[in-house]
Amino acid sequence: MTTEKKKKVSFAIGSLVAVVAVAAIFVFSIKTVDNATPTATDQVQQQNAEAVEALGAAYGDSNQIAYGPDTNPAPEQLPVDDNKAEPQTDEKFPAGSSIALEELAVLDSLPFEDVRDVAFDKDRILLATAGGILEFYPADSSFAVFSTPQELHHHDCYALLALDGNVFAGTDVGVYLIEPTGFVKPVWPDITAKVSSLSEFGGTVYVGTDVGLYEVVGENVAMTLANKQVLDVSRDERALWAVTAEDGLLYRDDNGWHERTLLADSNAFCGATKVVSAFDRTWVGTDHGLYVYDGDNWDLIDTADYLFDSHVTALAPGKSYMYIGTRSEGVFAYSYLNQGIWPLDWSDDIPVEALDINNGSYLLAVAGQGGLLKTRTEAIDVVQLIRQTQAVLSAL
Repeated sequence: MTTEKKKKVSFAIGSLVAVVAVAAIFVFSIKTVDNATPTATDQVQQQNAEAVEALGAAYGDSNQIAYGPDTNPAPEQLPVDDNKAEPQTDEKFPAGSSIALEELAVLDSLPFEDVRDVAFDKDRILLATAGGILEFYPADSSFAVFSTPQELHHHDCYALLALDGNVFAGTDVGVYLIEPTGFVKPVWPDITAKVSSLSEFGGTVYVGTDVGLYEVVGENVAMTLANKQVLDVSRDERALWAVTAEDGLLYRDDNGWHERTLLADSNAFCGATKVVSAFDRTWVGTDHGLYVYDGDNWDLIDTADYLFDSHVTALAPGKSYMYIGTRSEGVFAYSYLNQGIWPLDWSDDIPVEALDINNGSYLLAVAGQGGLLKTRTEAIDVVQLIRQTQAVLSAL
């Protein structure tokens, strides 16, 4: 792929810089200037503010948040992960360079609102969507789109993994690599099935697909669990855990793979959806509650424990809470120390598809509706903001 094919869009909410010789210019970078006269970008800013207000009305008032033990645990300040690389740039294409206007029509038609996976990675956030990978920088609202024009030919993405400045995108036909410079290429040609999960533990990348689980070390790809639809994977000192559509929760030890069941309920994990290892515990989300395993006992958290929606769709460990995304009732915070659970009031009624948390901010994939970035002071509908910017560029 040539450097001419790497294109990004930069946007900062504010007024437009004066445009000179518009007819001869095919790429744009929008920056904030002081101007008392309303401009197209002012209108975008106002539209986004109205959209955020509407989002708050639909999902609960996100700007009036009462933090405290009775309502919301305060968002956690997590330590900076020094293993995450700073975004790197190419001299000819620095982060924030623009995209050719002739490609906007292509991007307008792609279903970015269908967000399947999300992740924080240092100062950027990432969304895996049905239209490709979206990269967004909250500090200045700049963003990049990786889709068909950027050589992500199979742009229907279901999972992503940020690792050392790289982004691995799981698509319906395998895995693509987005390098820090923005170059996109397919990797691991042995994996050609739909990818449902991507995770990394101890230098090994685990790729869950519709036909099994792959282990990748460097360029070596090996199938470790065949003929299963693998939904999620985690690893701890006890075992390698896999959630499958056919057999629920499986684990691998020195003797191979085994189905995990409970004597008290042999069907406990039949509706398993997610698995996470954190706080020296194994957390398994199901369609009827959250199971927590401390190495000796399994405890179930469900509606009897004030998890208002027991259909768990996402899990994200914080500093001292496990955050639980649900199908229809938003996000809950669970403290394993005192076994207390609290709903995050701003997330009422949000159908959560995926969830991540970092430095007091929450990133949600809202089922079929886009991506929501929630900080202490604001809520940003990321996909809508990108759409509005595309509309401004198209009008110039």
